Amino acid sequence: MKRNIERSDLIFIGNLLSSEGDKYSFEVIEVFKGEVASDTIHGEAIEGCSITPYIDGLWIIYDRVEEREGMIDLTFCNLSRSLITLSKGIPPPGIEKADKGVDITWDKDLSVALRDWAQEYAMLVSLKNEQPVAVPQEEITTEEKNASSSGLLTYVAIGLALIALLVALIKK
Repeated sequence: MKRNIERSDLIFIGNLLSSEGDKYSFEVIEVFKGEVASDTIHGEAIEGCSITPYIDGLWIIYDRVEEREGMIDLTFCNLSRSLITLSKGIPPPGIEKADKGVDITWDKDLSVALRDWAQEYAMLVSLKNEQPVAVPQEEITTEEKNASSSGLLTYVAIGLALIALLVALIKK
């Protein structure tokens, strides 16, 4: 996640307004990194590994803007994804696909996805506010998992993420 944040020129939460063929548009809800010229940003799938967003609703977008005149190009190589499904593109084994995405009805995977999103959102807010945040380590011992301080931080991050999602949905 940290590498994707460092490599991205633009990170924002947006609401998918339209998606036809290879072209799409997002309403910009919150910018964490980079700048946008207006509250609507357009994109086009132009490379072999490009994706075209098709799930209506909120998305987290990570992109390298480069020299595309303000256009974005989402690829499989970054963390851009729908926040409606809370998946990273590939559903877990045994989960049925809906017409447009993954029907997230499983409790265990949903709690993991919410925890991961809460950690990611906390990192993005910290980036936006330019304050350092502790990055979760890949290997954590059993003792560290049971530490009450890390558990409290997780609950605070989940609470903040849920409040942010509710605010974004209410604005919608």
